[in-house]
Amino acid sequence: MIKNNLIQKVYYSISNFVASPEFIKNILEPARIANQKQDITGCLIYHNNVFLQLLEGDKNKVENLFNIISKDSRHREVTLIFEENINERIFPSWSMAFHEFDDNNEEVEKFIKSVQFFSENNEKPSEAVEMFWNMAKHIVN
Repeated sequence: MIKNNLIQKVYYSISNFVASPEFIKNILEPARIANQKQDITGCLIYHNNVFLQLLEGDKNKVENLFNIISKDSRHREVTLIFEENINERIFPSWSMAFHEFDDNNEEVEKFIKSVQFFSENNEKPSEAVEMFWNMAKHIVN
């Protein structure tokens, strides 16, 4: 039974630009500050011009943020994958965790193993988290 107003929302989008480290930094720095003020947590993954993000927090605040993200001209095809009500956050201390991959197969394999470990050792991952990790594995392969 859900006892609060927390949700998780997972979406992906396609970058309109080749995302250089500077481009990513310009996204992450203000997002982390704004997310912390709004008590929104989550994780962002970028690979091959695809952004994948899981947001979690108060339903109204996450909805407002998603509406803003959807209108951002730096990306297109913003596609909501999954949304669900939750009892607790999976990323409670991450205002916006981030991971970017290069073409290093060893790094990708390490990430996939970490995702599998996380999925297998999390007592009750939400469907949104499962969808996020499955999409993450798909994007980096």
